[in-house]
Amino acid sequence: MKYKKITALILSCAFALSGCGGAGRQDKEQTQETQSADAAGDTEAWQKAEESPYAAYPELVSYTLGQMSGVNNSNLPDGDTYEDNVYTRYLRKMLNIQNDNAYMEREDRYDEFINILVKDQTLPDVLVVSDRETLKELVENDLVEDLSDVYESCTTTRIKEMFESYGSDLLDAGKFNGKLMAIPETVIDHGPRLLWLRKDWMDELGLDEPKTLDDAFEIIEAFVENGMGAEEGEDPVGLVCDTNLVGSTSSSYSVEPVFDRYHASPQRWVNQNGEIVYGSVTQQTKNALSYLHELYERGVIDQNFALRAQNNLRDLVVSGKCGAFFGLWWTPNNPLMDVYEKDKNADWEPYYLQQPEHDNVYASFRDNKYVVVRKGYEHPEIVMKIISVLFDYTRYEAEDADDVNEYSALNVEPTARPLVINVDYKEATFQITKDIRAVQNGTDKKESLWGLEKSYYIACENYLHGKSSTPEDWAAYKSRISAVGLLIDGGYQSQEQKYLDDTDGELPKSLQQLEKDSFIQIIMGVKPVSYFDTFVKEWYEQGGEELTEQIRRSNPGE
Repeated sequence: MKYKKITALILSCAFALSGCGGAGRQDKEQTQETQSADAAGDTEAWQKAEESPYAAYPELVSYTLGQMSGVNNSNLPDGDTYEDNVYTRYLRKMLNIQNDNAYMEREDRYDEFINILVKDQTLPDVLVVSDRETLKELVENDLVEDLSDVYESCTTTRIKEMFESYGSDLLDAGKFNGKLMAIPETVIDHGPRLLWLRKDWMDELGLDEPKTLDDAFEIIEAFVENGMGAEEGEDPVGLVCDTNLVGSTSSSYSVEPVFDRYHASPQRWVNQNGEIVYGSVTQQTKNALSYLHELYERGVIDQNFALRAQNNLRDLVVSGKCGAFFGLWWTPNNPLMDVYEKDKNADWEPYYLQQPEHDNVYASFRDNKYVVVRKGYEHPEIVMKIISVLFDYTRYEAEDADDVNEYSALNVEPTARPLVINVDYKEATFQITKDIRAVQNGTDKKESLWGLEKSYYIACENYLHGKSSTPEDWAAYKSRISAVGLLIDGGYQSQEQKYLDDTDGELPKSLQQLEKDSFIQIIMGVKPVSYFDTFVKEWYEQGGEELTEQIRRSNPGE
């Protein structure tokens, strides 16, 4: 009996094991099928993410980034960082991506820093370059990816329309031998320089608002004569002036309106009598320098301008030492917001006194920034997905991106973005103000505003109706309504851009320095105005003639 029980038990176990084995094989087959299906689904998900603007990656994708950092942590809210802020959190939520800022440098030292990375060939996965020569070097050394295909597949229709609003030349600036090797920033028309004056000082001295540049310079002369802003024993400061004289779309304190008055275009290539010439060597520029020298002699221009660095100029404004400088419409954001925070009685007002005429001037790509991707990086499409999400989806479609759009109204600088560029329609600056005004005057409804416009509208309304006195709301109103509104009401019209072919006409550093030194000496009277002719002769002899001929050969139809 005992033997039979044991035998029965063994047989029972054998059948059980046999059954388990069959079930195991079946389960294994089912598992393999499931894994195969999962793998197919996974592959499909990856493919979709790599070929469309908004699809998320099935797993977190990290990318190393060369980050340009801004002043005061780019005005990020407390607790936010360059790797963890509204932009990066939204991109992670929507695309499942995360930046790893392997390299960071201040804006004023960024180009120099990037040049070192390029020389060492130690690039991060994604990089923004703002030096045209550096971009050429990256391409010539085969260090960056061809973005032609990912531009087509991972860029939204609206983003492509934005680029097309500038004509084909802008996107072509990132092409080499027909391949799109870099995504250029869209250089939105910021309009001409406005003259920003201390209206409270004018009222104190009983001065009328200026209607012309001559009126304005008489006002500045009065500021100086009355020692406005100066402590006892200090010399008063006149018009704050950068030694570069000509600014970029991200800088203030230049004197373009004076050059515009004489139809001069220094540091730009121009078509003069059917021939391409460098604007800084023309008679018009000589005439403008002569007038700048006169202003310096009158004390209108800051007598120590040649000794001041860019940060010193900003300090003069913020500390209340000066009452006049030229700046673009966004000047309330930087530096005037800091002035408002310290002294709300310092009433800075913009004046549009000079209509620029640049029909013969070629646009330059020298102020452009370009997004590049390291050669060999697995996901080059990531830059187009970021651009599509930040500059299309969050602005026009998203219902959960209020925080993203409010960043601009809070004066968080563009340097807070993973990609320190802007992409928008050419007329975007003016259209936003027109749309906000339409709602304010009742011809449109608030619901017609899209994300960014709505954020600015709310900030402006808060300031206008006393609901808020924050510097951010003041800056939104002063820039978007006061300054841009001044240009719209003044009849400013964007001019059609003309670009040089095959080159952006970048000058070697030696010629740039020769020009800068010569112009400063002429303005200060160290050299007579007649010295300009000597400068022109030296400029051509030291490489300018060869460069001019090269550009003329590349643009035979001009």
